[in-house]
Amino acid sequence: MKLKHDNFRGIGIGLIFLLLVQLVLPTTIGMAENNNKNATIGGVAITVKKESDIQSVLAKAIAEWKNHPILIKGQSGSMEIPTEMIHFNIKETVKTYLKESKAPWYKPWKKREVIHLPLSIEVSDDIDPLLRENPFFQIKETRAAIANHARYLQTNHVEPVEKDITKDLMDRKAFEIQQIPKSRTSLSALVAMLDGMVLSQNETFSFLERTKEITGAIDIEARRFFSSVLYSVVLQAETTILERHSQNKIPNYLQPGIEVDVSQRLQKDFAFQNNGNSPMLFNAKIENNNLLIELYTLKNAKKVTYSVIETKVEPKTIYRLSSKLKNNQSKVVEQGKVGYRVTVYRTLQDESYDADEEVSRDFYAPVHKVIEVSSREEITNDSNSEDSDSSDSDDSSSPNDSGSQGKNSNENKDNNNNPENVENDAQEEIIYDKGGNVIYDPNA
Repeated sequence: MKLKHDNFRGIGIGLIFLLLVQLVLPTTIGMAENNNKNATIGGVAITVKKESDIQSVLAKAIAEWKNHPILIKGQSGSMEIPTEMIHFNIKETVKTYLKESKAPWYKPWKKREVIHLPLSIEVSDDIDPLLRENPFFQIKETRAAIANHARYLQTNHVEPVEKDITKDLMDRKAFEIQQIPKSRTSLSALVAMLDGMVLSQNETFSFLERTKEITGAIDIEARRFFSSVLYSVVLQAETTILERHSQNKIPNYLQPGIEVDVSQRLQKDFAFQNNGNSPMLFNAKIENNNLLIELYTLKNAKKVTYSVIETKVEPKTIYRLSSKLKNNQSKVVEQGKVGYRVTVYRTLQDESYDADEEVSRDFYAPVHKVIEVSSREEITNDSNSEDSDSSDSDDSSSPNDSGSQGKNSNENKDNNNNPENVENDAQEEIIYDKGGNVIYDPNA
């Protein structure tokens, strides 16, 4: 009985073993058949089998990867890390790969699975001082991101882990404060739009784009005033002015050449780009009827200033005849106002760099002085004096000649006193081009 019992137990164990084989073997074979892609190490396809050949393939791929520095690019800034600060352990990586590729002893029937392994690396401690140059980088987390980037020989930029960008870790680079010309409640919406805004490296600011959701609540003069104050601020930083339009008149704030005109309807935009090595943080507020805009950057930014050069353009005096004025009477209809040709320059400086650049040229046409004089008053000039002298010299002529001379003189006098003729000539305006150069001057 005991022998029979042992036989039954052996048969039972055999059946269980066969059942396990049927359950495990098809699954394993199926996985091997479905996953038929090449194995990779650090993103490099491994198509060879010998240990030395695998090492050669990895060494070549790493050498090519090291030809370009590691670019770290985030909202607070960017920097390059030399690839020499990453040390690769190729031998250890290949040994791990071969070990993972072998089938376990307890599953001799199992085929080799496709493996994807990272490279074994070590990041030098010398990388930490470089990362500390940007106070917003989280050192430990960013270092880990660099390591993961190198393990797979990635070629895109590394996204650092950053702290919140606040002015506590930055310097105030520029500011402008201007008294608000009139009580304009719509300025509050513009202040809310700009306050706390961060402009990253190479990022572009467009006034029309930023205000498209609130443009209906902002009047034109508020837009012009706010964008002009902002223009004065960004001129003092490392920016490229991409688009700016002049109001073509001098407002009662800021200097000539610093004003800005913006219009959604006419698609007049004010746009600039941050081309420095630091993010830009903007603060804006209204206090005591003054608008204050501040710009903060990292401490290693360049020093930037701007200057305005003005050249006066004197107004002309235009005389206009009027039949309503008595003889010898005159009346100033419009006071003249000086115009300006304005050029804005910007200076960029650091320890080894000093350069000036021309930012813009604007022309503000003069307002000509207009004086009305009586149409009954004879306007004397050099030509009239010469005619008078010639008349005196002709007094000795014959009566007929004198009569003829007098008749012509009276006709000329009537023509000169004709208000339509003189006024039409006097009303001709001087025409300027956009640069302020005279194209046509009727008085010249």
